[in-house]
Amino acid sequence: MFLVLLVYFLLSSTFVIGKAALAYSQPIFLIAVRMCLAGIILLAYLYIFNKKQLKFKKEDLGLFAQIILFHIYLSFVLEFLAYKYVSASKAAFMFNLSPFVTAIFAYMFFKERMTGRQWVGMLLGFAGTLPMLMGPGQAAEQATMHIGFLSLPEISLLGSVVAAAYGWIVMTKLVVDKHYSPIFVNGIGMLCGGFAAFITSFAFEAKPLLKCVSQSTTLNALEQTLGAPWFCCTTSDFLIFMGYVLLLILVANIIFYNSYGFLLKKYTPTFLSLVGLLCPLFTAFLGWVFLGEKVTWIFFVSLAVVLLGAYIFYKDELRGSTEQ
Repeated sequence: MFLVLLVYFLLSSTFVIGKAALAYSQPIFLIAVRMCLAGIILLAYLYIFNKKQLKFKKEDLGLFAQIILFHIYLSFVLEFLAYKYVSASKAAFMFNLSPFVTAIFAYMFFKERMTGRQWVGMLLGFAGTLPMLMGPGQAAEQATMHIGFLSLPEISLLGSVVAAAYGWIVMTKLVVDKHYSPIFVNGIGMLCGGFAAFITSFAFEAKPLLKCVSQSTTLNALEQTLGAPWFCCTTSDFLIFMGYVLLLILVANIIFYNSYGFLLKKYTPTFLSLVGLLCPLFTAFLGWVFLGEKVTWIFFVSLAVVLLGAYIFYKDELRGSTEQ
């Protein structure tokens, strides 16, 4: 049980690490660097240890394109765009909707039926988000455009949740039905999704892409060479930025995914999903300690309602799997 809590505590830290890294980089550029490096690492691993898995069939190109677009590009880009305006705990909280959104997609694509109690649990889960969405956000979020009671950062987060949930559905098709290695699928998705993020970043993001955080008037060599302020950072800024990127890759892309696979051999997916709903609490604590973010009572009310909905949903699911 301690290992399960530790793994999710590490996952929660990625919300805080990602938000801290944005002080040194534009959000899409950060995703581009992280995903390209992670994709290269995963594919290099297969090249060294299992070259046979480095292949795919032409008829599956559409599924791989969906992995690149939804599982990597949209899910991460939309998430990190919102980080500039919302707290790390709110971002983590919104991802508690992932199991419910995934269940809807499973119902649509795999015809998986849900019981009445599961529908009640799902509705409670969605209702639990309303206090957080309708409550006052950070000053930066309040200054953004709103559509109804939803701010653009909140809409971006919801889009990220939906894209990620659909991405996992496509991942299931490729790994379970098509028998591809998850390392290969993730490697292709991350590398190509990261490349797409690079194009988006250079075309649309504000310059400089790498920011000068430390107080220095000296331009770096790369900026002088290009003759344009694409990158305006000192050596120390660049090293700190890369440290955050490598830490994100280590914690999320390597430790979490591998540890989760190990835990599935010991615990049920239902149990792990329930424990995963504690991520916002861990993130709120880390955000308070490292970023000085405040957590209001609305956060805990919403979290309690979502946890109740998840308990009802998963309790019925666990009962069904036990009876089979």
